[in-house]
Amino acid sequence: MNVDKEVPKAKAAGHGSKRHRSRREQAAKPPCYISHLPVEILAEILGYVRIQDILAMARASKYYCAALVTNPASMYIWKEARARFTPKPIPDPTPNFTEPSYAAFLFDEGICEVCRTRTKGPFVSYSLRLHLCKRHSCRTTWRGREKKLLDTYNCTANEIATAEPLMQLEDNSTFLPTADYATIGLNAPVYRLSDWLHEVDARNRVQVLPLTETEYLQKREVRIKIKKSTMELSEQLIEWRQQYDQEACSIKEQNLKLIGKIASSLGQKPGDLHHCPSCALLYRSKTSSLETLTNEDFLRIQPLVNRELDALYTERERRITVKNVEDQQEAVLELYERLKSRPAAIVPPLKTFRKLPVVRRMAGSSTSSDISNEIRDSTLIARLAEGDVQNWVKDAKDALTTVLGFAPLNESHPTSLAPVNRLTARFRCKKCDSKQSSWPSDRSLSFAEACAHQCMHTRNRPSGQKVWNAEQFVPDYKAIDVVQQVLMWCGYTADDALSLEMPEEVGTRIQCLSCPSHIVMTYDNLFSHCYRHESMQLKLLSVQEVSEILQYPIKVGRCAQLTKHTGKSQAERQRPMYGCRHCEQKIPIPSESVATTKADVHMVDASPQLNNTTIGPERSQDGTRGSLGEAAESKNTKSKSPQLFKFDGLRSHAKEK
Repeated sequence: MNVDKEVPKAKAAGHGSKRHRSRREQAAKPPCYISHLPVEILAEILGYVRIQDILAMARASKYYCAALVTNPASMYIWKEARARFTPKPIPDPTPNFTEPSYAAFLFDEGICEVCRTRTKGPFVSYSLRLHLCKRHSCRTTWRGREKKLLDTYNCTANEIATAEPLMQLEDNSTFLPTADYATIGLNAPVYRLSDWLHEVDARNRVQVLPLTETEYLQKREVRIKIKKSTMELSEQLIEWRQQYDQEACSIKEQNLKLIGKIASSLGQKPGDLHHCPSCALLYRSKTSSLETLTNEDFLRIQPLVNRELDALYTERERRITVKNVEDQQEAVLELYERLKSRPAAIVPPLKTFRKLPVVRRMAGSSTSSDISNEIRDSTLIARLAEGDVQNWVKDAKDALTTVLGFAPLNESHPTSLAPVNRLTARFRCKKCDSKQSSWPSDRSLSFAEACAHQCMHTRNRPSGQKVWNAEQFVPDYKAIDVVQQVLMWCGYTADDALSLEMPEEVGTRIQCLSCPSHIVMTYDNLFSHCYRHESMQLKLLSVQEVSEILQYPIKVGRCAQLTKHTGKSQAERQRPMYGCRHCEQKIPIPSESVATTKADVHMVDASPQLNNTTIGPERSQDGTRGSLGEAAESKNTKSKSPQLFKFDGLRSHAKEK
């Protein structure tokens, strides 16, 4: 039984194929009707435009390139455009040029040979094919460089100049400033160094070849004729361009004067008219075409110009308003910083400060620039803002007193501290605790810090925390517990007014008994160190005991300096001069209690936090606080040299514990 095999069909182009996408893109483009015009009609249309426009159109697509550049029948379009060029027809090209290439040679821009920026004009010298920008420094630099190098090869200058003409600068007056005429001279020839060296090399080869001077010149007769004709054409082009530049400057001045008169009649500034797109387009098109602007030309676009002027003034007023509002916000920030810089100042977060009655009323009353100056200079506003801050702090005291579990006090006792003013008033932010995977989890806040607290994960967000709220705080029981222990060792009670002097009194005499090493810390280190242990036990040491334990003194603020993003801090972090206090200050373990002590040490060391290394009283990389010893800088020495780390190596050492 014969079964005919089914012939596989060609896979149709799907909706996502490249061919389908290209067809879809072509269908979305608007149709180009000018490409369907006959060449005769296209030539008639191009008879009314400049040769620069014909050149731009020839470069627009392959179709126009084939119709205007590669088609010999369209060369008359270029010739007619040259003949009707104003103010003077363009000279005929030499035989080595086609009409399109001649137009590109005359009007194309280029790269400055000195500063390498793109020029906005044609060649400075057609004979040298030299592109230079309009900077005076670039022109004098090129002239001085070529002159200096030419002087090195002036041994055969007379022979080369008389034997074969070199391409030189057509007219120094179009190239050099008037001040240089006396030193350089208008008729002093300026050659290109590469042409000069080429002729020097050719003259040197003649002396080796068996040719006479006459045979050598006969051999290069064709090239000499080409150079002479090119030099003659270049001189004609320079003369043509001088007349063109003069006419362009004259028409530009006339058009500017007319724009000024029209602006005066409308009661506007000339600069405002130039900022209107329609008027600016009319001015540029007329000036580039060497056409004089008339009143009738402006009347055709006057309704559009009026609408653009209205939009311009509206946008200008909006920018002034935005600038004044930003200036007012900056003035409010300066007022906030002044209040914040006062000794023992308690201020709310900046966003809450902006919502205080006086600040909100002043910043939102007007968009005038005088408001910002009044906020900066007025002492009355500063006093009113300070009064609002005091009222806000009073409300914050009552709210945080309730958070601590106390009833709000109507009157303060002279010898008894308010609950929020005590050392045991420590708080934690519930919002920051919920982000403990990415933010430090040991952030304990005093009353002043809680008032100025702003959650770090919402600090740089426009939709972040707007208003401070006491309900986001909870008591920090671990910090409160360790503070009570220190107060007990010092013989103070929490509500004693003299207890506020306790942090300076204890200094660095606090020892953690829960650590397997002799760890001594300051009062500020307690609030981060207490989170390393479930129940932290403390002891207050004497000055002599502290000197025996601390072989390397604590340098306050050292860790904060090392964690800065500066070159000096990065270099300091690479120096192997940091030691581990937990390793160097271990407590000796008696032989009869080895098993018990090892179990305790293992339990502490297994903590993922930095509980075996303390580096300075500032925060370490994982958010904890500790002390940092610099063994290389210490005068005390041990019988056994301590193990030193780089700063990053010390962090890795802590992770191994």
